[in-house]
Amino acid sequence: MALKLFFTTDVHGSDVCWRKFIRSIDHFKADISILGGDITGKMVIPVVKEGAEYSYHLFGRENRIPVEQLKSECAKISNAGYYPYLCDKEEVERLTGDQKAQEEIFNKLMVERLQNWLKLASERYKGQQKLYISPGNDDRFIIDDVLKESLALYVYYSYKNQRMVVD
Repeated sequence: MALKLFFTTDVHGSDVCWRKFIRSIDHFKADISILGGDITGKMVIPVVKEGAEYSYHLFGRENRIPVEQLKSECAKISNAGYYPYLCDKEEVERLTGDQKAQEEIFNKLMVERLQNWLKLASERYKGQQKLYISPGNDDRFIIDDVLKESLALYVYYSYKNQRMVVD
């Protein structure tokens, strides 16, 4: 019997791409699945509270939304591979000149998304599916520990040219 391998790469933080990857494992009846790098997104999108509305800038457009649309708009941002960050104008001003704080927020959001993705895969497959994940050149080293600590999944992970098995 032939071994079925499913390979994808470059999800770049997109929730919708991750979910498609996970669903494709079943659809193609893959024995082994590989996510070959460029896992994380590229930027944080501040979603700024302004009175009873929120605003954010994405794809060259300024968007103003009522609070009732906040969840769906944040999902759109996440599906596009970006990280929505809820804040107010004062925090935006504070962060504007603080590169270190911006990096900390970016790293925190990347880690949270990857942890959520791995939890989703773990709940779906309960250790029954071999899932190989390897960071790529666009991924920050901060996600290495998330992958190494993913104990509920069979995650085979390449780290500094060494093969590690995390299960």
